[in-house]
Amino acid sequence: MPSGRKWSLQENCHMLHPMIAIANVAPDDWKQSGDLHREEYPDRDNNAQRRQYNWLVKRSKNHPTGDPNIPEDLALARQVNRAIAARCNLGQDHLAEEDVDDMSDDMPRLAADDVVPINNADDGGDDDDDDDDLETPRA
Repeated sequence: MPSGRKWSLQENCHMLHPMIAIANVAPDDWKQSGDLHREEYPDRDNNAQRRQYNWLVKRSKNHPTGDPNIPEDLALARQVNRAIAARCNLGQDHLAEEDVDDMSDDMPRLAADDVVPINNADDGGDDDDDDDDLETPRA
């Protein structure tokens, strides 16, 4: 591959379209999307594609969401980024409500007789403490 050959808008879009469906997470995903891209652009390896994708995502952050003038490749990079996030459940509450309820049933509960009052003996400190009724669990 010639060093430093620039990526065209057409090549960026060609690389990104399959990535939306594949949502590259694992190395095999990168290989699959790389193989598809190399059918048309055989001189690009997986590392070059990964670097280009990361650069496009970084560059897309300079454009506000909903910008009608965002270049097509940057808009596609955002779509790929969202597809990857959805596949990994990033930024989403991926625990169902019943799962949270099940987890709370497994948490230990303190019985009333497991709690003892804190010793409030006069230690020469400030007597204006409003936390005289605090209790601490027994060990």
